[in-house]
This record gives sequence, C-alpha cells and structure tokens, in this order.
Amino acid sequence: VARALAARGVGADVRVHEYDEAQMTRAYPVLLDVQRRCKRVAKSTEFKQGKYSLAWGFHAEALNLWFQAQRPKPDFVWVFEDDVGYAGDLSNFLRRFDGTREDLLTADVDHRPGKRWWWID
Repeated sequence: VARALAARGVGADVRVHEYDEAQMTRAYPVLLDVQRRCKRVAKSTEFKQGKYSLAWGFHAEALNLWFQAQRPKPDFVWVFEDDVGYAGDLSNFLRRFDGTREDLLTADVDHRPGKRWWWID
C-alpha cells in the first residue's frame, strides 16, 4: 500500500500500517473465541470465504495495533472507516477542526443498532 501511494505522489508524511488477521489474534487472542461464538460471524459466508476479516468488525483492536507501532506516538489521529466518502479537498476539511477537542464526527448520531446489526449478539 505504501509503495502504491508513493507511486501516485503521496508524500512521506502519510504513514501506512499494514497488518493481517494473524497479528490481530496474536495481540488479542480473545478474538478467536468471539469469532467462534458470535452466531452471525460463524454462519457468515463472507467470513468463511475470507471476504471480511476480524478487522472489519473489531475496529478498536485494529487501530490499537497501529497505535502501538507508532514511534513517536501521535497527539491525535483521524480515522475514516472504509464506507466513508468525501468529495473535495480532504486537507481543507480536516483543517476546519484544527484546535477543536471533539473526538467524534458523525452524520448518524441518533442511529441505534437494530436486530440486523452484525454485532448485536
């Protein structure tokens, strides 16, 4: 990923952390138990066929793997999930929040998970 970004002119100030599911389960062995016990995951064709990894559902653990690898530790981090889209200059968008103390930006603040939510059980 880092090489592909560099080939497209993305600067060295962008850091990429690559990891795999094995690293996640070594750092968080309980994920294997969750993977076996969560009914929807155990029955899911997507997980069985490898279309989704544990990182898809366990964001905090995946992010913590990245954070633990950082030297020095960053003062703050922007995290965008893979289903977020933005049209425009992302740096201008981010600059709008320089100096603020908010720790979450969302369009779905009133959203509550229903029975079809993957991780409800």
